[in-house]
Amino acid sequence: MKSILEFGECLRIILSSLNMTYNQLARGINVDPSLVSRWVNNKRVPSYNSNHIQNIAKFISNSITNVQQKQSITEAIHMLNRNKKNDKFKKIEDILENILLVGQEYSIANKKNTEDKTNSPYFGTGFSEKEFILASGDNTLSSEDKINMHSYWSCNECVIVGEQYVLSSVADILYKASKMNGRHSEPILITLNNGVELFLYNQVFSNLIEKYFIKVLENDWKIVISLLLRDDKKSNIKTIKFIQKFAKYENFKIFYFKESSPHIRGTDVIIVPEIGAIVCLCFLDYIGYSFDSAFYFKNQKAINMLLYYYYKSIAYYSPLIVDRFNSRDIFFCKSKAENLNRLGNRYLYSNSIDSLTMPTGLYEKYLRMSSPTKTEFEKKVRYQNNSLQTFDFGKKNCLYKNIYIREDIENLIAKRDFLLVDGYHVQLKSKLDQNDIIEYINNIIYLLKKYDNYEIALISKKSKNILPGFCFETKGISSLLISTINPLENTYSNVLKNQKSSFSFLINEPVIVKSINDLFIEAWEAIPEVNKNKNNIIAWLENSLNNLL
Repeated sequence: MKSILEFGECLRIILSSLNMTYNQLARGINVDPSLVSRWVNNKRVPSYNSNHIQNIAKFISNSITNVQQKQSITEAIHMLNRNKKNDKFKKIEDILENILLVGQEYSIANKKNTEDKTNSPYFGTGFSEKEFILASGDNTLSSEDKINMHSYWSCNECVIVGEQYVLSSVADILYKASKMNGRHSEPILITLNNGVELFLYNQVFSNLIEKYFIKVLENDWKIVISLLLRDDKKSNIKTIKFIQKFAKYENFKIFYFKESSPHIRGTDVIIVPEIGAIVCLCFLDYIGYSFDSAFYFKNQKAINMLLYYYYKSIAYYSPLIVDRFNSRDIFFCKSKAENLNRLGNRYLYSNSIDSLTMPTGLYEKYLRMSSPTKTEFEKKVRYQNNSLQTFDFGKKNCLYKNIYIREDIENLIAKRDFLLVDGYHVQLKSKLDQNDIIEYINNIIYLLKKYDNYEIALISKKSKNILPGFCFETKGISSLLISTINPLENTYSNVLKNQKSSFSFLINEPVIVKSINDLFIEAWEAIPEVNKNKNNIIAWLENSLNNLL
């Protein structure tokens, strides 16, 4: 469906795709940053007799200096380029200029329509005449009329038609929340009856949602997401990829419900207190996720009605994340030990040393480098010993398979300037002791030779796409430990590399665990035999040892 966005929305999407700030654009085209802010927020539109749009397009196109930026702006253009007239343009500068010109023309015309709208007999209902006819089920509108429909933000209730309008409205309501402090507000409630498909609709929109979610969470809002969990591996992997970006924040809560639970099918609902609510009318089938309309409510009575149905359904929801912890803390060591006691195979995908493969003396040596208290040290060592005993017993009865990135192990051996254990960096005052590396590798060789059920596979960074962008450990069908770099530490550059830690969270829902297990098994089978054959792995490790001696 063809749809046109306002100038400010177009500009916001373009800037966000390149992570360009208002100040950067303002300096580039020699205007005040406050003017750029007014453009983006649809408070001002460049006049027809100004050259602002030409300057914006030229500056942005000249700012694209690498492949990643070109890919991001191409995705933004694809999202915005609903006007087929743009097909005739070859240069990015010309395409951007045309998109912004169309947005300019639409915004100016829309401003006039909104002013005229106050005289319409439908103004008191919150709908324009065209929207009212559509909402009442009258199909006599021409296709051109339907194409030109749009939401009126001055309304208390609006019908939003067109997928780009729906995406823009969802982004807008979260953007507004990101500008407010939510410490004393009710939580933002999100019900996703189709999984996380809405927030992953396209890359540009997904990046915007991630950006606004983080800003909202850092502004002390609480986000509560309730989503439908299906027995579908692809959908469940998407869910984990999405929530792992925000799981670090204690004010981010995620619940799930099953298809047997009461829920309103075909809708995704976002309720932001004090701002409004959006009900997306969507559809998910074997072809994929689709939508083209939504309702936008600002009227408190309508919002209260949605809240009533939300809290009526909450009895059927269960928390998806069972526990969260920093991988440095003692609770992580305790949880890791407890999970190993569960029945079933253990699958590990990691970018770091698995503490279970470290000799006890070596583990204690590097544990002391993190300056633990006496109690912390004693408890961690006790949990480590319990884990080793369980590990020793389990290898006789269950499969233990680890997938590592070859380059990470090679760098550890060759450079010896960092140590990553269970996802967190051990702070080093000097390079790793060569004898410690030899002891560690010899221990892995010993384990591989002693236990038939213990195996290692190596993949290169080029083939990392066969596994998701997070590390994990599963045990049986009811324990999934996911580790990811602390998002807060990625945000701020003043956190030193050797102080960065992994944040971990635990999921016990069998449907999710099964999906990750299936993914691991598929990845293992896809790895060439030469990279997982036990004799080959042992020979590679022994050769690495010889290079050290």
